[in-house]
Amino acid sequence: MDPLLAIQYKSFMYEYLELDHMELVDESTDLPTYYLPHHAVFKADSSTTKMRVLFNGSAAASFGLSLNEILLKGLKVQPDIIQILWHFGLFNIPITAEVAKMYRQVLMSFDDSEWQRILYRASPDPPLKHYKLKTVTFGTKSASFLATRCTTCR
Repeated sequence: MDPLLAIQYKSFMYEYLELDHMELVDESTDLPTYYLPHHAVFKADSSTTKMRVLFNGSAAASFGLSLNEILLKGLKVQPDIIQILWHFGLFNIPITAEVAKMYRQVLMSFDDSEWQRILYRASPDPPLKHYKLKTVTFGTKSASFLATRCTTCR
């Protein structure tokens, strides 16, 4: 394994723990669970994030279905680009913003987060540990709807 990749991957996962976006859990639970496979994705031309971890909601589980096949996509809640541009031109000084880690700003319910479990260990020696992702996860079918719907709820 590439040592630089291992450091970046470990750093990414450590950030998830530090921000309380995932937590260590017991293997056994009475709730239904799903384990998301994950791997590194590189974008050499990216100015911000060269490496990120992809959680694959499209991977089939032992019972034959993927998490994305079970989830609903949700409705389109963001306005059309024409409407956005029209609103943008209404004011003398338009304001824009970028939401960092947008999906990770939205917490999942306790029961729903059980469908976002992962196995991880920081090095090859210790046994795998069970974690659950506590926020909306990029790579799942409903992520876009869940994140944008939160911006329209009052």
